[in-house]
Amino acid sequence: MEDNNEPESRLLNLAEIADAAIANSLWAVPDINQQPSLHPWCWTVRELPNGHRHVCAWLGYEGRVSSAIDQWLADEKTLVTNSGRRYKLDGQVGNHSDAEYVWANWCSIQGFDPENYRDVSTDYLPD
Repeated sequence: MEDNNEPESRLLNLAEIADAAIANSLWAVPDINQQPSLHPWCWTVRELPNGHRHVCAWLGYEGRVSSAIDQWLADEKTLVTNSGRRYKLDGQVGNHSDAEYVWANWCSIQGFDPENYRDVSTDYLPD
């Protein structure tokens, strides 16, 4: 007798594999002691519906989404996140495909719609 559930079962397994591949394409960032500050090549700051703001950046070698921003040190053009990491905003404001990829997947993992944010980058530009 033929198993009629085989194609559905196979699709479920492929979906699980795809989910695992996406989840594993993001990795933990180095410890704050190993990487206390960063100088993104390009960056945006995005505000989520919960009011938290995050740096979405291209670091020249990988995309990155920061923990929530805690402080803005305007005289140093530096954002400090909840983790204590410092983002020196001396690169240009803009998007990068790797940063967008990380943003979309980070938002999905955190339960946010990656399209539902407000770009507040201009709040961190010099007057």
